[in-house]
Amino acid sequence: MQEMTWPDQDRFPTNRPQFTVHSAIIDWFYTSEQILLITGFASLDKVIELITSTSPDSQQVRILLGSEPFGSSKQRSIQPVAEELRDYWLERGLSIEQCPVVERAVRALREHYVEVRMPPEQSRRVHAKIFCGDSKAMLGSSNFTQPGLHSQIEGNCLFSKSRDAKRFDETWQLAESIWDLGIPCNEWLADLIEQLMRIVPWQEALARACIELLEGQWVDQLLSLRAEGQTLWPSQRDGISQALYVLERTGSVLIADATGSGKTKMGSFLIQAISAKSTAQGNLNHLCGIICPPNVEDNWRFETLRRGPNVSVVSHGLVGRLKGENSGLIQQLLDDADILVLDEAHNYHNLKSNRSQKLLENVALHLMLFTATPINRSAKDLLVLINLLGADNLQDETVNQLEKHLAGRKRITQLDDMLVQRLANDIKAFTVRRTIKQLKAYIASEPEAYHNILGSRCTYPEIRNRVYPLNESDSDRQVAAQVRELASQLKGLVNLQKPIRDDVGASVHGTEALRNYVEFRIKSASLLAGYRVMSAIRSSKYVLIEELRGHTEACHEAGLPPDGIVTGQNPVLNKLRRHCTVMPKPAVDLELLPDFLTDPMKYDEALQREIGLYDEILALTRRLSTRREEAKVALIVEASRQHKKLIAFESRRLAIKYFKHRLSSLQLDHEVHLATGADKKSKAQVCAVMGLPGERGAHIALCSDAMAEGVNLQSASCLIMLDTPSVIRIAEQRVGRIERLDSPHDTATVYWPQDSEEFKLRRDDRFIDRVRTVQRLLGGNLVLPEDYLSYEKENATSDELIKDLTAERRDQEFEVQTQDAFYPVRSLFEGEDTLISKEIIDKMKATTGVVISCVGIVPAQHHAWAFVCQAGTKDYAPRWILVSNEAGQSTTQLEEITKFLRENLGDNVEDLKPTDSAKEQMIHLIDRFKEDQELRLSKRRVAVLKLLERYIDNEANYESKHQRQERIQFYGRVQAQLPWRARGLLDASDTPPNLVTLEALADAFQQLVQPLRIERLKRDGSKRLIRYKDLFDTLRKRRIDYQALHEALEPALDKEAIEPRFAAVIFGIS
Repeated sequence: MQEMTWPDQDRFPTNRPQFTVHSAIIDWFYTSEQILLITGFASLDKVIELITSTSPDSQQVRILLGSEPFGSSKQRSIQPVAEELRDYWLERGLSIEQCPVVERAVRALREHYVEVRMPPEQSRRVHAKIFCGDSKAMLGSSNFTQPGLHSQIEGNCLFSKSRDAKRFDETWQLAESIWDLGIPCNEWLADLIEQLMRIVPWQEALARACIELLEGQWVDQLLSLRAEGQTLWPSQRDGISQALYVLERTGSVLIADATGSGKTKMGSFLIQAISAKSTAQGNLNHLCGIICPPNVEDNWRFETLRRGPNVSVVSHGLVGRLKGENSGLIQQLLDDADILVLDEAHNYHNLKSNRSQKLLENVALHLMLFTATPINRSAKDLLVLINLLGADNLQDETVNQLEKHLAGRKRITQLDDMLVQRLANDIKAFTVRRTIKQLKAYIASEPEAYHNILGSRCTYPEIRNRVYPLNESDSDRQVAAQVRELASQLKGLVNLQKPIRDDVGASVHGTEALRNYVEFRIKSASLLAGYRVMSAIRSSKYVLIEELRGHTEACHEAGLPPDGIVTGQNPVLNKLRRHCTVMPKPAVDLELLPDFLTDPMKYDEALQREIGLYDEILALTRRLSTRREEAKVALIVEASRQHKKLIAFESRRLAIKYFKHRLSSLQLDHEVHLATGADKKSKAQVCAVMGLPGERGAHIALCSDAMAEGVNLQSASCLIMLDTPSVIRIAEQRVGRIERLDSPHDTATVYWPQDSEEFKLRRDDRFIDRVRTVQRLLGGNLVLPEDYLSYEKENATSDELIKDLTAERRDQEFEVQTQDAFYPVRSLFEGEDTLISKEIIDKMKATTGVVISCVGIVPAQHHAWAFVCQAGTKDYAPRWILVSNEAGQSTTQLEEITKFLRENLGDNVEDLKPTDSAKEQMIHLIDRFKEDQELRLSKRRVAVLKLLERYIDNEANYESKHQRQERIQFYGRVQAQLPWRARGLLDASDTPPNLVTLEALADAFQQLVQPLRIERLKRDGSKRLIRYKDLFDTLRKRRIDYQALHEALEPALDKEAIEPRFAAVIFGIS
């Protein structure tokens, strides 16, 4: 077929390769003295550009705005043109390019330098497109928009006054006739432009940016697609907004809000928002996997029962199992889920565990970690967490220092404090964390927005702490003191049955280091044995009998039937007499070991001595009365007279069982429940009784610490500690069962036991210091219990623990500075060192829907700069970006941006007017902002794209040698989207790469290379950082199948660009 040629562009302007409608009209339309534009649809940016690019002294400009051409619904067809245009433009906003000229455009409209009309409400709609100038006139299909003038294939006829005089005059006549149908709308358009963008004081522009980032009104666009009438608290909606911001920047988020804040419901709606956002971008199939403790499986299933992605909820206990009925489902989630949720994420610190190893196999684009427990900040745990969240999101300086450290064959546990702190700070970029104090401030500002499922207003209850005595007799105290003395003589032989080996590499540091390590292992075995004795006797005499002689004998002495599920199945005395009769074979130099671990006869003497000590302890224990136990029973009875529902926590199952037996014999009005986690039915019953709405009636729940995490028991108004938690974390988790945002109670009471001196847990502080030294130097896995290692005070009373828990809350307010990605932004208007007042924030909240974009202009101290806050939409979360003319100062890091703003803004900074000189700098800064796409891509995506570029270059070279033209052309199309040059992400081409395409390419390629990344993480993830650039050498050897690569990347190449909106801009003009 003969190839057709296009007609003359000067007579039939269209958009095609090397030609645009805009280039055909620019020389005569914009320069004419008389300009008349009739447009069926216009971009407001283009209208402002026309208004501000013409001279009021020498040019007369008239514009008639017609109707938006795409409305086909009945509702749209009857909507007045003014409302239709207003809604359409409000939805899209103005581009950042209009900042320098918006005031001039408004002034030109109000002073009638230009005239603008639109059809009256009852007239026919105007769909004509006519461009009339002094010498030429064009009529056709091109709207006054970027696509109409630059990209879409259009059909237009251009008539020249000199060449087509009659048609020229007739076109003008038609345009004038349509103009006469219109009514003036200058004031209407000026008001609309001011609503879309207004020059304001810098304080208001900054407040607008803070509100956009911290408050999630834009999220409503996503949630409305899924919520189906369900409501969220403002704190939950804002948490979703902040989580989406973090996810967009990093691909992972750690949500560490306070206990009882509604994280599960917030998480379920976050899943919906991610799904809706992804769907809006053209990705229609979604699978979400939620891995959580068994306690909260039902909660997650209930909260995700709504339209959206396919959601599968599985217990984290099943994840590490290699076989079983659910292993196939778990593998499918890890292989296919694009959204993965890990609840109670502090359970995944050990990268070598089967559970953590399995989780590394996930290919999710969005990883969400939930925890109310602050992350352990040990160096090794930080490395595991960073590799799970994504090492490519670290700051370059952190990566350089860490890689330099690890390159010297040093252990991760040998990091200096400064580098550990830098790692911890980098984790902040992943973290959303609000404390109870902050959440209470949310409620105080909008109390009517917080209702529980009962329909009542709610907030965190005020916790009233009370201490109760245990009434130990003098004889019981003497027995406890004797038991403590005997326990201190134990060697802990049951803890030394595995030979002591140099499994931490101590010998690398010399003989003395190895000697210290061996001494540490022997001392820890002894202390652990003594600790277990005193921990058991503190709970109950029967618990210690169980520890020494077994469950059946302990139940017999307590008058209880043995459990079907037997605890203490292998008691200490049984272990010593049956399993510890042979000395462990030495595995280190004999000079480093005590004689009872080198000489079998000495070992046998030590064994008989150990058995004798335990027998004496057992005999003393049987002499104890039950006064401590009876004091606890009496308190429960007394508290039940004041509280219809109360909870009692005790860590030992046998002690709980004893208390239930005693309470059941008293014929109380309250029904007594027992929940230890072993019996799912009883656990579910307690949750049904003590949760919301909760069953009616009077109830007492006796709970083990299996019920201290992940369950809601907020209909109880009283909590009794039957034992004293030695770890603040456990105390906080227990109290968190009733201290919840949706509590129906204004106050709640917590009772703490007051142990006498002889029954308190103690520890050897000098030894703990030694343990920490060894741990820091060698990274040895400690065998001591967490509460022994963690609690800082010897002989701590309940009063002191209550004070410490209160102090812990205060510390959390401080810690949020280092644990929350958004603290730097909040600190701009909260706390002592603020940059703007809370009153300005509140004022701007009231005008957020009235003024879409705020622009401030201030003097710059040195180089010109621009602070930009992109608005949140269904496509993108809000973003803060700093663009500077000074090299290396442009950034998207919130901490760096807020630091810069504090240095360059303040009470002494006055606002500037948009002068011609200021406008030139503003335009230059805007160009830099648009060109530097790397600022708008997450560090993770940049890393993936750079790996993609290296791989595509390598493949293109390979295919060139084999002359496979189809593949070469495809690689060329991909390379065209990845034009890195020495100056950065972009070369000097006029059209920057499509941000949507770049993100889609990164996400698609990330999933292709994920199996390789998983291999590296499993092998080296506990020893070093694993980054995408590390995969290139493997990719060269194990090339991706071309068909798979083509199918993954091809859809990304056709993505349509999305023009970002912005909420606020502040220009610093030098």
